[in-house]
Amino acid sequence: MPSPHAVAEFPRIANNAKPESEEGQDLLEYGLLVALIALVALSAVTAVGQTIYTATVEHLREYGMLKAIGATNADVYRIVLHQALVTALVGYVVGLAITLVVTRLGHLIGLAIIVPTSFMVVVLFVTFAMCTSASMLSVRKVARVDPVVVFRA
Repeated sequence: MPSPHAVAEFPRIANNAKPESEEGQDLLEYGLLVALIALVALSAVTAVGQTIYTATVEHLREYGMLKAIGATNADVYRIVLHQALVTALVGYVVGLAITLVVTRLGHLIGLAIIVPTSFMVVVLFVTFAMCTSASMLSVRKVARVDPVVVFRA
């Protein structure tokens, strides 16, 4: 039987590896974070899509009128896409303003909130992509508008 001092004679080796239970916990937390982000993105796309779709349906007669006076489908698509991009820009600017205010307030109370510029740029492009994809249902609806609809009572 080795003496209790025998263990002390060997040099200590740092073990930086996490136990398997902690690695599993990290993976679970990462998975939950990804699922939460996906749910928020899906909710955002749905909300923006419904807003743009409602605005499109309310103005179907106007889109029909544009087609009746010679506008191509591409012209009408540009109008719907422009509406989606303006919605994205307004949403981004409001979100950025809130972020900057919260960051300032955090610094005042001693809380360091760091939002890298690169992250802000990524969020801008993701916002544009989400709003553009959300407008696709509206584009399909406008594509099927018959200019004759304008002349019906």
